[in-house]
Amino acid sequence: FGRGTISFAGFNYIFYIVDSTRIRLIEDSSNALTLGDAVAQTNPPASNAGFTGSFAFLTGGGSFAGPDTRIGRLTANGSGALSQVTMVDNNNFDAQSVPKGTLSATTYTIDPNFPNSGRGELTFTDSSLGTYEFVFYMTSATQGVIQDNTVGFVGDGSILAQTGSPFTNSNLVGNFALNWSGQNFNSTNQVVAEEDFVGQVKLASSASSNLTGAADFSSFTSNQGVFLDVVLTGNLTIKGD
Repeated sequence: FGRGTISFAGFNYIFYIVDSTRIRLIEDSSNALTLGDAVAQTNPPASNAGFTGSFAFLTGGGSFAGPDTRIGRLTANGSGALSQVTMVDNNNFDAQSVPKGTLSATTYTIDPNFPNSGRGELTFTDSSLGTYEFVFYMTSATQGVIQDNTVGFVGDGSILAQTGSPFTNSNLVGNFALNWSGQNFNSTNQVVAEEDFVGQVKLASSASSNLTGAADFSSFTSNQGVFLDVVLTGNLTIKGD
């Protein structure tokens, strides 16, 4: 079945092999529960020069205030500087757009202390919102995993190179499978709990009513709990590039 176990530094995991490049793991512990993938690395960046271009990133986790999700993009110049940094930070259901003020200290470093590990750090400061810090490990020059290292926050996710711009409805036409996980706030009973979606959407190139599809989801804040065969309709609008 490809099943095995891993133990290191006091952590114990059960894993299942997908193929020679990926395994899926779940923590085997009485006081913690984590899960995820381990992915084979192929020529990750070994210096700042190897990390260049535009990247989109996503993290999910929490803060002292409550659940937190962050999504954004940046451009790395190959010399340790970042530009065109934009992000949305949804902290405890209060979304803030970055930059809100003026951005400064927009830098990154591919860690020279761990050669060929793909490890890097990036940071930027918003004059209105404060400093954001992230640690990432690249599995190649174009994709990796990222962890929110900002003081008072914990979260992780993915970082992927952007390709195919300029982005329009026309060049995104097609069918997409979706998987969303996060937290939901019920304004009636003031309960916060997990909510998960799986589904499929079809994007047409028309400017209106261009999304159709279906989804199934569970929400612990709802009396019903599970919602099956939900019809999806809506719009995807790309503003500018």
